Amino acid sequence: PLQTDAVPAGNIHPLGSSLAFSSKKLLPAILIVASVWPAYAFFLDQRSLPELPTLAITPAQGWQTVDPVTDWVPHWVGADRQLRASFAKESDKVQIALDYYVSQRQDSELIYSQNYMVSQTKYEHWLNVGESQVAVVIAGQPRQVRQVLLKTRDTQPRRLLVWQWNVIDGKQASSDHFAKLVLALARVRLARDDGASIIVAAPYEVSQTEASAVLERFVRENEAAVMQALAQVSAK
Repeated sequence: PLQTDAVPAGNIHPLGSSLAFSSKKLLPAILIVASVWPAYAFFLDQRSLPELPTLAITPAQGWQTVDPVTDWVPHWVGADRQLRASFAKESDKVQIALDYYVSQRQDSELIYSQNYMVSQTKYEHWLNVGESQVAVVIAGQPRQVRQVLLKTRDTQPRRLLVWQWNVIDGKQASSDHFAKLVLALARVRLARDDGASIIVAAPYEVSQTEASAVLERFVRENEAAVMQALAQVSAK
């Protein structure tokens, strides 16, 4: 049977430390955002955007680019740079999806209702059969990720374990709510308000434990490559 709990299965170094916030300290900032946002909204949406290089990853430690592992593609919209790729090493196979937003604006936002794993319609071939925020152990440290279990409608369904998280200023955002607030505050200050979504997925047959181990191995061995690719696009 499908399990919906996270099954930590190894050690990986995190892509960035979690952003920590105090709701008390954020209250004045929230009030400021609420008061000035309408006046700034039009101006911010009209800002000229920089030219961006192509988003690409050079895999490390023996991972090789391969044909798509599955036909599943996450539905993230409005990204300024997007990468969909599959990698393999020995018998391990992983899909990765990177979506980079150089600036938050109408219909082009890191946290957006139209960004989802699968469409919930009767015509969708892939089904979301379990989703939750879970803690996985990474290099001896816990990290929160959004974990999603997918399967196809086939008689003998294919299955995918998916991990997703957001990165803002090189750090992992602890939740969508805080990520959206941080980006909103950055816009008001006319500071950088770029961010990225990182998705990794691995197929499995019966137990998600096998897929969890593959994802951890991939991120551990390709952490630097992913962060370097995002840094190059963001001109950092």
